[in-house]
Amino acid sequence: MVYSTLRFMVCTVLISMLSGCTLSKLSLPSLFGPNEPTADSQWALLPFVNYTQQGDADEQVERMITVLLPSHGIRQVRHYAKPATNKELTFVNEAARLQRAKAWAHKKAFDFYLSGEITEWQHGEDNSQPVVTLSLTITSLEDGEEEVIWTVSGTGTGKPGDTVYDTARGLLSTLMASMPKVED
Repeated sequence: MVYSTLRFMVCTVLISMLSGCTLSKLSLPSLFGPNEPTADSQWALLPFVNYTQQGDADEQVERMITVLLPSHGIRQVRHYAKPATNKELTFVNEAARLQRAKAWAHKKAFDFYLSGEITEWQHGEDNSQPVVTLSLTITSLEDGEEEVIWTVSGTGTGKPGDTVYDTARGLLSTLMASMPKVED
């Protein structure tokens, strides 16, 4: 008896509190906050850090992202040029390249940059499945300060016979679907 009375009182209090709210008065702040990008915002695509043994995985992902960005309202994006020298992929070189790209983005006064990491890039051989794991991050450079405003990561697994490229493209489409579109 006491339990049902207590449950009734809690439900009554919750309903009375919620009845004062209407959906028209509820508003969620923009994901980007005060740094909300517009169609005129300046974007840079920084090199992806490639932690895999596949030397061109970063270039493939960057090309796919370049194709997908316009569907999110980002029509103009500049790429950090990959240096022609030092083709040996090491974690130290990858980290140094990312730091140089960040300095370039600051120097060119971009509003936002998109960066990421590739941690798995396995070709499906024989009857195995291709697997791709990567992350994406949007960083605001307002007033010269870096602030991460969106990040997402995931793993995509293809079916036997699928290419790793198709698996990566599907994963990128899924991950970028959570990215808010930039409005004109």
